[in-house]
Amino acid sequence: MGPKNNMLLSQSPASSPRKAQYLTTKQCILALAVLFCAMSCVFVGAMVFFLGPQEISSLSMNLPLGKTNMLDESTSPTQVDDPEDVALLHRTSQMILQRRCPANAHLEFVFPHVPKAGGRSIETTFNAVDFLRTEARHHHVSLEPRSRTHNFTLQNGHRDFAQLARDLRCNSLTCEVTSENFCRRWIYAVREPVARFVSAFYTSTGRSDGGHFLCAVNSTAKRIIAADPDLSIEDWARLPREERDKCRGVFNVHVNFLAPELRNDPKRQLELAKQRLTSVMSWTLIVEELAESFELFSYIFGSDLVHHVPAFNYNKYEKKLSAHAQKVIEEHNLYDIELYKHALEHHRIMVDLMRADSSDPFYNKTPFRCDKDVVCWDKLAGRGSTWGVTQAPAWQKHFPSKGQAKTRQLCAPRRGCWREDLADSKFT
Repeated sequence: MGPKNNMLLSQSPASSPRKAQYLTTKQCILALAVLFCAMSCVFVGAMVFFLGPQEISSLSMNLPLGKTNMLDESTSPTQVDDPEDVALLHRTSQMILQRRCPANAHLEFVFPHVPKAGGRSIETTFNAVDFLRTEARHHHVSLEPRSRTHNFTLQNGHRDFAQLARDLRCNSLTCEVTSENFCRRWIYAVREPVARFVSAFYTSTGRSDGGHFLCAVNSTAKRIIAADPDLSIEDWARLPREERDKCRGVFNVHVNFLAPELRNDPKRQLELAKQRLTSVMSWTLIVEELAESFELFSYIFGSDLVHHVPAFNYNKYEKKLSAHAQKVIEEHNLYDIELYKHALEHHRIMVDLMRADSSDPFYNKTPFRCDKDVVCWDKLAGRGSTWGVTQAPAWQKHFPSKGQAKTRQLCAPRRGCWREDLADSKFT
C-alpha cells in the first residue's frame, strides 16, 4: 500500500463522522420537505372541502402576480389574443356558472360603483324595492318586482373594491356567501373609457365641488371647470400635459376601483384588476352591451329577471371629439382601455357559453322593451313634480345653476323596461 493510500486511510476515521453528519442532515431536510408537502396537500384538500372550488379560485387575488402586461404610456393597448389568456377566460367563465344562487334566496350584490359607468341603472334595478320606495332620489322609479325568483339588495356608493370589503369586514374570498336563503356576490359595470371620461367631465363643469372630475386644489383645470358650466372637453385637452396631470384622480378609474391597493404600480395593478374582473366579479354590466348583459344576468345567477330600470342624469353635450382630444384622453386612460378590452373578451365568451346552452332554464333570449314615456325629476325634491324628457332642457332654469341641474335632474322610463313577453301587459 503506497503513501497515497495510507493518507486516505489516515483520513477516513475523521471523515466518517462528517459524512454521517451530512447524510443525517440531508435525510432531515428530505423528511421536512415531505412533511411540508403532505401538510400542504392536507391544507388544500381542507380548503376545497370547506370552501368549494369557486372560493378557491378567488384566492388568486392574494397570490403574487406572475406575468405582467408590459404596457407603458408610449404603446397602444393590446388585444386579448394570447391562447393561454383566452383559455383562462374560458375556465373562469365556466366556473362562474358554478356560483348560481338557490331559487328564492335573497341576493345581495357588492358593487364598486365607478362614476358615469352605468351605476345609476344598477342602483335603480337592484336596490331593494322597499329602499327605493322610501329613498328621496328614486321616488319616481318603477317599483314592480325585478325577478320572478329572487329579491335583491345592493351594497354600493362610490366605494372601491377595498373600501367595500373593509366596510363589510370581509375580503374577496369571504365576501361571497351562498346559503339556502341568502346569496352575496360581487358585480361590476364598465363603460367605454373615453365615453365615460367625457361624461364625467361634462357632469362636473360649473360645479364648485368638482363633481366626478376631481383635479388638484388650486390647479388651473379645477378653477376653469368649476367656473364655466359650458366649458368644453376640447378646452381641457388643450391644457399643457403637466396641468392635465393634476387631474390624475380621474384617469384609469375602472382599474383604480378594482385594484386600489396597487396604485403605485400600474402594470401590476392592471393585472390584478383583470383577475378580479374575471374571477371575483360574478357579473359585469357593459354599458355598450346592455341587452346581452341583462340576458347574462339571468343565466349567471339562475334568476328569472323580467324587469330593469335604466336611469340617468340628464346632461346634453357634444359627444364628437377632435382627433387631438381623442388622443389625449386615450393617453391618460391606457390601462382602462386595456381592462375594457379584457372585459369585452370575457363578456363575449360568456355570451357564447350561454348561446351554446340554449336548453338551460335560465337562458332566455327574449329582449327587453322600455317604456317610451321617459320622465325626469329633481332628485332632491322628494315626491315633487315630474316632466317629460323632451322638457328637460327648459327645466334647467328651475335649478340654482346649470351645474346643479346636471347632477340633480334624473330621468328614467316611467314603467322601466320589461322582457318582451310581458311588455304588452305593462305598457297598455
